[in-house]
Amino acid sequence: MYKKLAFVRKLFPRLTICILAVAFGTSSIAAIGQSFTTFDPPGGNTTTPLSINSAGLVTGWYQDANGLHGFMRTATGAITTFDVMSGLLGTTPTSVNSGGVITGYYRDAQSQDHGFIRDGTGVFTTFDPPSSISTVPFSINPAGAVAGRYTFADQTSHGFVRSADGHLVTFDAPRSLDTTPTSINRAGVITGFYTPANGGFPLGFVRTATGAFTTFGSINTSTFPLSINLAGAITGWYRDTSTHGFVRSANGHVSTFDPPGSISTTPTSINQAGVISGFYIDATRLIHGFVRAATGGITTFDVPNSNDTVPFSINQAGVITGYNVDASGQHGFVGMP
Repeated sequence: MYKKLAFVRKLFPRLTICILAVAFGTSSIAAIGQSFTTFDPPGGNTTTPLSINSAGLVTGWYQDANGLHGFMRTATGAITTFDVMSGLLGTTPTSVNSGGVITGYYRDAQSQDHGFIRDGTGVFTTFDPPSSISTVPFSINPAGAVAGRYTFADQTSHGFVRSADGHLVTFDAPRSLDTTPTSINRAGVITGFYTPANGGFPLGFVRTATGAFTTFGSINTSTFPLSINLAGAITGWYRDTSTHGFVRSANGHVSTFDPPGSISTTPTSINQAGVISGFYIDATRLIHGFVRAATGGITTFDVPNSNDTVPFSINQAGVITGYNVDASGQHGFVGMP
């Protein structure tokens, strides 16, 4: 079961239990998923879409007999597969912006991870912060700025932001041991999480485009922000005795939530309208998708004939992508509102 959440653990190794709250009104699948399309790149046996842009372009990774590869799928269903270069152990796209520019990371023959950017014409640029032994970009904004995490030989992790022209700035949250940026918005504001230098549970942070930090969370819980929209609203999850979703407004107000029947809630994406998508686990350990409206109403859904439904990204039009698991394996899906 939990191998289906391997991507989240892979991107955020500290999230070893990845994936009360106010429960709002719910509705049926008909309100959110009028139409689902499932897909796999040619030859793929495991497909994991991670990001969808405003034009409906989806990117992510798939596995075949030769390893992990990147793909992009247009709104009309055309799929292009790619690798940064030959001889790699894997290519993992993580985010696509409104211009179709993709970022992610690739693993070389020495099992080290490096960042890449693939432009709209298919040209790759690779990069690493100085002295990095592992570079993992997580998010790219419409201007082409990329945010992510890199690791030194001492295994400490730090944040970076790279502009479209290649200027790279490294940073750490104040008084932190490890810093992991997870999302950057159109204004260059970054969110993520960090481990306090004095120990304790991970906390969230917001970093403005000018480098000013605000930290948030509780010393008694673990806080993991995953997505930020243009208005500065952030979603993610926190853990006390179980795992719950939250949304934090730009002024710092936090609302917590769980879909009905959830024992573990993981919001993964928030769009410009404040609509949140993600997944939750029920008492039988099955995984379901949900959408939370900006007004708080929660709709749960499943891709038809699937055991598990795991959304990762929602665009401005409310189109959702992620993966589903059925009797034949793991496939990508696009859900139309």
